[in-house]
Amino acid sequence: MLKIERWRRSERVIFLTKALVERPHFLYPLGYFSQQLSAAKSSLSEDLALIKETLNQAGLGEVVTVSGAMGGVRYLPYLSPEREKNMLDDLAQKLSISYFARRLPLYVGFNL
Repeated sequence: MLKIERWRRSERVIFLTKALVERPHFLYPLGYFSQQLSAAKSSLSEDLALIKETLNQAGLGEVVTVSGAMGGVRYLPYLSPEREKNMLDDLAQKLSISYFARRLPLYVGFNL
């Protein structure tokens, strides 16, 4: 890992988001991020609150904090009902196209 002396807030938020999204459901101890980013846990808690609010508003999932000795933070991905409906409608439209229309055309003169 690249060691940066002092991380700016925007860099910490990007790092935290990337780590959480790459390993959904994984419980990260806050101390892990504190050590990696050389940041106070209170600063990380503020960063995580921003990420939590943003992902909730976008309907992309939930950031959950777990308190206690074995606590930490984890990302639980989900789609909002509206995003889920849009995705399913798009998939249904694509699947409604005839099978033969979706196939790749064979090249004339190409011998199999």
